[in-house]
Amino acid sequence: MSFFKKIILISVFITANALSAGTIWADTTIYNFLGVTTTNHGANGYPIAIEHDSDVFPWTTLVEQNDSANPTDTEYSNISSDNSLQWATDDPGNNDEMAMTYRFFIQESISDISNIQIKWNGNTDGSLASNHSIWLRKNGLNEFGGTNTWIQLGSSLSIPQDTNTDLIRNLTTDFATYINGTSGQLEFVVTTDNDSEDMRTNYLEVVVTYTVTPPPDTTPPSSISNLSASNPTQTSIGLTWTAVGDDGSTGTATAYDIRYSTANITEANWSSATQVSGEPTPSTSGSSESMTVSGLTTDTTYYFAIKTSDEVPNISDISNITNATTNAVPPAPDTTAPSAISDLAASSPTQTSIDLNWTAVGDDGSTGTATSYDVRYSTAIITEANWSSAIQVSGEPIPALSGTYELMTVSNLDSEVIYYFAIKTTDDNSNTSDISNVINAQTNPVPNIVIPEAGGAGGGVAPTSVIFSGQAYSGSKIIVQMKDNLNPIYRNVPLSIYEMSDSGEFYISYTALLSGKYFLTLRARDRAGQETGTQSFSVDFTTDKKLEVLDIFMPPTVSFNQDLIRQVDPLTISGYSSPDSKIKLEIDDIIVGETKVDDSGSYLFNFEPGNFSLGLHYVRTKQILEDGTESNFSFPRTFKISSLSYPRADFNKDGTVDVVDWSIFLFRWGGDDDNLKREIDLDLDGITNIKDFSIFLKAVKI
Repeated sequence: MSFFKKIILISVFITANALSAGTIWADTTIYNFLGVTTTNHGANGYPIAIEHDSDVFPWTTLVEQNDSANPTDTEYSNISSDNSLQWATDDPGNNDEMAMTYRFFIQESISDISNIQIKWNGNTDGSLASNHSIWLRKNGLNEFGGTNTWIQLGSSLSIPQDTNTDLIRNLTTDFATYINGTSGQLEFVVTTDNDSEDMRTNYLEVVVTYTVTPPPDTTPPSSISNLSASNPTQTSIGLTWTAVGDDGSTGTATAYDIRYSTANITEANWSSATQVSGEPTPSTSGSSESMTVSGLTTDTTYYFAIKTSDEVPNISDISNITNATTNAVPPAPDTTAPSAISDLAASSPTQTSIDLNWTAVGDDGSTGTATSYDVRYSTAIITEANWSSAIQVSGEPIPALSGTYELMTVSNLDSEVIYYFAIKTTDDNSNTSDISNVINAQTNPVPNIVIPEAGGAGGGVAPTSVIFSGQAYSGSKIIVQMKDNLNPIYRNVPLSIYEMSDSGEFYISYTALLSGKYFLTLRARDRAGQETGTQSFSVDFTTDKKLEVLDIFMPPTVSFNQDLIRQVDPLTISGYSSPDSKIKLEIDDIIVGETKVDDSGSYLFNFEPGNFSLGLHYVRTKQILEDGTESNFSFPRTFKISSLSYPRADFNKDGTVDVVDWSIFLFRWGGDDDNLKREIDLDLDGITNIKDFSIFLKAVKI
């Protein structure tokens, strides 16, 4: 259809793609004289225009039509461009009524058309307004048939002389009366009743509105290929899979049909398999899906399969078949106690509290979820023999699923005291685990606070002030936060006086604080963004005038090259401390070595796991100056030793590399999220490519 300009409303087109098969929507085509010249007009479907100096209209004889003429190339351009030049009748004679014929060839099917709008813009010169009309020619009738051939479309419009005006009329019915069913020809005439004056056309277009019915949707969703069964109980089994699309692997499907049987499921016996209830609504293609099938019989092997349907519905082929066996009912009462916790660790000491963290064990050994924790502490080493005399803490967390990271804070401790901690775990039958590994940590000392006497030689009241000074590391940043009884939320404090030497010595001062009780925290951040633990201080400026904390010695920072390794992999431990100091390093409360800090404040320690057990371990360090001054231990960092050949490929951290990790790898590989792609960079070269794919294929067990 290169002979006319066709405008498609893009917004309507996009909406239509989302409609179901058979849905009808409206579209429009605009016809005008763009590209028409005297060479191509009236040929191969191009429209044509003819002007007449008529004696009368509608015509009944050729003589009444008088002379006829086509526009020049320039005049054709003017009909389309709506500019200041116009196509005009040439030299009308006395008593002439001007008329202009326009012939277009409509491409839309007549049965689809719902409206035809004719928009003519122009005027007539002279001294009077004139009536302008649009006349439609009935299909196939002689143009000299008078009112039998020509039908006026709507009413006439009076247009002032020399004033460009729109004449717009709509045909809303009987389209076959005026459009030729074979050629699509639509012919109409625009007339004026002002004798002997030029009639001028400035612009003209025909807008055809029609309905469109899209082809039916016959493309079914793809078949699911990674259905997996796991986490059986006595009466349920969990299923996971990756969503497919509405059309193949594109879009979002409408429904799942999940079935199970005690026999292998095939296309032939699909209808006799049991359909589950409560299937999830499909998510967009590529999403991870899951559900739990309940109401099953104990100690029974079940086979599962899925079909996916779209809105038509088109139904996918059957998925891969997976199976799992429900757990048996125990023969005997539950006498299996939870496993003993082996990775209890302490961190973040303050003057009155210490944080504890560990990995949850199970209800039966390391399986399931236990019922309660009993956390105890003492100033002496805790053993099974003196367990009952150790102090039980309050507010222990409710145990989470086996393998979950647990955390709690033990409060109301005395300052600068070494405390020992241990845990026992109990299940729902009061089976209690053995005592955990026993750890120790020391609370922070009370800061050296100097309160000068009020007044002075000149009398009066001394101004309030806070001073912190001490040793951190070169290039570090000291972060001070403060809250008070009027502002109960910690906020960063703008530094009034702050000096940091190249060696990391710092001096911070605040003055003229308002009367009230203040709580301040202080921590250091090294050049790599790692932070120390937080030190806390308080002062009451309703009675005191000065808080001076001197000789603060910040512990080192700690970071790893990776936090998931094999027993044969080296672990690189690094951080920042005071230049030329010495670092003492502990893993699980065992001193494993020392290293020297360089003159930039950086240290590096390569640790070989050797005989350390599988599971979670924690690292902490302290710095020692040449004069023997020691810092507190750093904030502990944890790493895990895995038995897997490629532990980084265990994306869901369940201790195995299987089809679930395969699904996660493919989803992240094909996605646009750079952060997720970095998580599958298995060779740690900063690029996710075919090398990482090869490593994963070696690791996965399907």
